[in-house]
Amino acid sequence: MGRKLASVAVASGLALGPLGAGANGFENEYPDNGARALGRAGAFAARADDPTAIYYNPAGLGRQKGFSLLLSSNVVSLTHEFEAADDVVSRRSRDLGAISQEHPASFGPMFAGHFDIEGLDDFDFGFGVYGPSSTMFKQYPDQIPVNGVGSATTPDDNIVNWLRPNGMLVEAQMLLAYPTVSVAYQVLDELRLGLSLQAAIMQATLTQSFGPPVPALAELSFTDWFTPTAIIGVHYAPVPWLEIGASVRPGFQIEAKGKAKIDTYQGTGPNGEGPFIPTGEPIELLDANGQPDDGLDFTYNHPLVARGAVRFVQPTWDVELDYVFQQNSRHEAFTVDFHAAEALVTAANFQSPVPTVTDVRKYKDTHEVRLGGDYQVLPGIFAVRAGGAYATGASPTNYTNLDFPALDRWSAHAGFGINAQRIGLEFDIGYAYVGMVEREVTDSQTTLIDITKPNGIGAPVGNGTFSGHYHIFGASVLWHVW
Repeated sequence: MGRKLASVAVASGLALGPLGAGANGFENEYPDNGARALGRAGAFAARADDPTAIYYNPAGLGRQKGFSLLLSSNVVSLTHEFEAADDVVSRRSRDLGAISQEHPASFGPMFAGHFDIEGLDDFDFGFGVYGPSSTMFKQYPDQIPVNGVGSATTPDDNIVNWLRPNGMLVEAQMLLAYPTVSVAYQVLDELRLGLSLQAAIMQATLTQSFGPPVPALAELSFTDWFTPTAIIGVHYAPVPWLEIGASVRPGFQIEAKGKAKIDTYQGTGPNGEGPFIPTGEPIELLDANGQPDDGLDFTYNHPLVARGAVRFVQPTWDVELDYVFQQNSRHEAFTVDFHAAEALVTAANFQSPVPTVTDVRKYKDTHEVRLGGDYQVLPGIFAVRAGGAYATGASPTNYTNLDFPALDRWSAHAGFGINAQRIGLEFDIGYAYVGMVEREVTDSQTTLIDITKPNGIGAPVGNGTFSGHYHIFGASVLWHVW
């Protein structure tokens, strides 16, 4: 049973890297926050002229005046698709079908502010809280349909030929928030430095299916209330028409604690055939003394993120080129350490040790280029913006998964801004279409348990074609209090 629990935790761990949606592995970092930045493809590390500077580049706070408050939200709708490759079971070929994730619009809010203090002319301050501007609730298929076996069409009421629990996530509810305080210091007229001090707060509940000897459904809930991190930034403007910006957030490790709940599946047909549903009959987790112990520890490494930018500025337009690097390779695997020593499957009278689980992901470093800018249609009143970006994917081809495929991606962006100076408000709207580059996998290493295989034998479930896309809408209002 230990290996079966491993497949629960293995695929459950997949969600904690991204905690959201996207294509670069740790997708809580994409799409970026702020409607103004969204409309220009996230090319904002040099401009950083609203309170989202606490995230993009805290040195940008030094370009702002007075006291201002920003409320912004992205609305994300995404689709991931997987067309499973045919396979062979008991020397019979199986024609496997397609599954997909289609998630309704989800809000990703950000609240931030800027202020300066009289007498501290060289300092500016910021504050805020934000999280992944992506989907916080997801549902996934827990089964892959079999359209036919050999030359025969698959009977709808045959478990073996109709579906298989595939080890992927069934449901994920995820929250990651960064409370932040920031400061910027003007070293010279043309040079500013910035620092954002942050705490990463995470809560997640993940539901996962797995296979033999008894098909089951696991729910893992865990929380990390405080992990410190920071963003360091610099802004340099040697001449009026040229600005250079850079920021870096070091990598950090999330160490969450939580609980596990595991229920068995049963068939719904008259003789047990048909789709599986949870029965509510628990698989007990026991400590070394035979007492219930459902605790767990969950660990993963969050990547270093670095941004570099060059911005060209003219009276009625600007254009910015950004490069974003994520050191995803520091994350080799997710780790789940169950407090329990034994797992007891009452229905099958089966007991086995519970291991520490390591979900090998082998993420790669990612690289992204962003190009975007604004054009002042009515200077100081109405601006339009546009941009585009391309990013490499974090997952090696043979470790691609449906839940977070981490494919290469491209995106097209557009937006506009209105400055209602008389009432001290600025409004920004942004939109992006993100396309994921289709990937075919023929040598999958995502070896999760397949119910059609003999007990204890894993079967690759990642062979096939992966694709997907996003729609992202952003809106924000900036209030210049004084």
